[in-house]
Amino acid sequence: MPSSTAINEERIRRYFEAMEHGTVAEAISFWAPEATNQASGRAEPQRGRQAIAIVFGMLRTAFPDRHFEIDDLVADGDKVVCRLTVSGTFGSKPTRPPFPVPANWVGVEGSELVPQESAGKAYSVMHIHIFRLSDGLITVTGLPETTSGCCCRSGASNRRARDSGPKSDPAPSGRARTGSRLITPRFRSASAISKHCAQG
Repeated sequence: MPSSTAINEERIRRYFEAMEHGTVAEAISFWAPEATNQASGRAEPQRGRQAIAIVFGMLRTAFPDRHFEIDDLVADGDKVVCRLTVSGTFGSKPTRPPFPVPANWVGVEGSELVPQESAGKAYSVMHIHIFRLSDGLITVTGLPETTSGCCCRSGASNRRARDSGPKSDPAPSGRARTGSRLITPRFRSASAISKHCAQG
């Protein structure tokens, strides 16, 4: 019988498959009813499936063809840390949500994340997500305290954005830089990723 750690890893893999290929409802079914999404560093995290679903719908308008490529996935107990590359093309500006948004907020809820001139252009961005699960459902997700492990490149095809381009300035110790995208090293445990990000 698979361990709970292996089950949690597989749940997160299936979650990103649903995010890419499924409906918003299918993606939301991986979350606990009272889950908290802190993954975008928002002024107020989304709490509950309904609030998370609203933002997911907005993200699908802003980024209609997202592809999720998992680069590293490690688990430790109820925690799963995932480093992945998200790529696709910019879509259109989503409608503002029904809940309050801070003034001048640059994010999908503020409807300013997709400038008009970016529509149709390709992008590639690296994400690091930290999930906690209970009974097979995501209860909390967030980002490391530092954003130094995330970098976006736009205006290039998805694969080329990840694998080509002139080498830039030296990256911070322990990391390698390719084109405009910052690559973090591979890790053997969830705690190792968390510690590395905290040292950013």
